[in-house]
Amino acid sequence: MARDRRPLYVQIAEKIRIDYAKTLGNGLARLPSEVAMADQYQVSRTTVREALRLLEREGIVRSRHGIGTFISSNADSLLYTFDVLTGLSNILRASGGTADTKLIKISEIPLTEEMRQQFRWPGEVAVELERIRLLNDVPVAYSIDLAPLAYLGGPIDRDQLSQSFFEALQKTGHNPHHTESRLKAIVTPASIAKYMPRCKGRPIVLSHEMVYDINDDVIAVSKDYLDTEQISLIVRRRAIS
Repeated sequence: MARDRRPLYVQIAEKIRIDYAKTLGNGLARLPSEVAMADQYQVSRTTVREALRLLEREGIVRSRHGIGTFISSNADSLLYTFDVLTGLSNILRASGGTADTKLIKISEIPLTEEMRQQFRWPGEVAVELERIRLLNDVPVAYSIDLAPLAYLGGPIDRDQLSQSFFEALQKTGHNPHHTESRLKAIVTPASIAKYMPRCKGRPIVLSHEMVYDINDDVIAVSKDYLDTEQISLIVRRRAIS
């Protein structure tokens, strides 16, 4: 498995969510002290503090000065945040439920002239991956990912791709650095409702994402059709300083 290149505090935040998920929905459950968690995860208190700040921004925990940090009572929904770069697979795993991915199709398609001009992708072939994302056996998202075969190392590793598209890119040294996401509310297309029957006839959110490396080159394009009855979307906005 590829090395996790996310900041350490992001990794610890995910572990905290997983380890204490059993308390979700049971009111406000108090977390151990920063010292205890630093010892538990073998990191510094500063890293734990940064992880808790991230979880607080996401609405997962609440801090009470002089009392402690607690799991929020409304943290039982799956949160999709747009201020931290992480794959949907990691978000599902961190939810505390049983996450699974069902591979629908992997296709090799010719790179079009439009792709070459817009993304400056090398080679002749792109790989398109279609997956259903499930949480506790319930479909919560339909994902379509596209990247040049040259960035995935070829030949295609179906198992690696089906579990984590980001990790497959990282394995060949193409590390996602930042993304640009466009969100749009749409009526669930029939082709998607086929795999997400609970969404048939009602709105869902389409997240169209361009994935960039550190040099601002597009290394992948993703579309996630998100069931917003199962997933809460969080967009963080900052004041202009």
